[in-house]
Amino acid sequence: MNNFSSAEDYIVKTLDLWKVYGRGRLAFSALKGVNLKVKRGEMVAVVGPSGSGKSTLLNLLGALDHPTKGKVFIDNIDIFRLGDNALTELRNRKIGFVFQSFNLIQRVSALKNVEIPLMMRNISREKRRRLAVAMLKAVGLDGKFNHKPTELSGGEQQRVALARALVVRPSILLGDEITGNLDSKTSMEIMELIRRFNKTLKTTVILVTHNMQIAKQTDRIVYLRDGMVEREEILNRKV
Repeated sequence: MNNFSSAEDYIVKTLDLWKVYGRGRLAFSALKGVNLKVKRGEMVAVVGPSGSGKSTLLNLLGALDHPTKGKVFIDNIDIFRLGDNALTELRNRKIGFVFQSFNLIQRVSALKNVEIPLMMRNISREKRRRLAVAMLKAVGLDGKFNHKPTELSGGEQQRVALARALVVRPSILLGDEITGNLDSKTSMEIMELIRRFNKTLKTTVILVTHNMQIAKQTDRIVYLRDGMVEREEILNRKV
């Protein structure tokens, strides 16, 4: 029996989540029984020293990896009980990812990069273009649709990555050190964009970061240490 209250309150929940790498004497526990609850529409930062398990936790929340033990619930679905196809479908429809290294396709334009997740849904070419253009405008890249990533600044590339993640209107946005390659001014601009989408689209946001200035822009900070939740800090009364 878990300790979570009404299912509709939480879009993300973990229960006794463990991730162990290696075996025997070489085994290393990256996560040690993490219990986490995130409300729908909440914006959460996960912080901690290197090796605390931040990125491991994010990968499990996004179903990019499987836990050694424990459960992850998305919209009250025990996601690791799903088959591979159903899990891929859930990830594609409910979760958007943004990474430190942008992960853009270098040989195609910003517009094409944003269209990619729409292509996976078999959306018509005309509608894909319309949605991608609207999202690029929303992140402040009007006029740079045909620029390739190498023709854009780091901040502009991260805006493209953000547009790509949000164009399918995911329920959850996961970010791993998304401002790690950006200067402080650009980092704050990206955070302002994310906060705006959090408010207007009601997107739940979970960010892994080492930057406390970034973390303090969220509603709640979860502190990890040695693979465990050390403490939490509420910054916003809506939590």
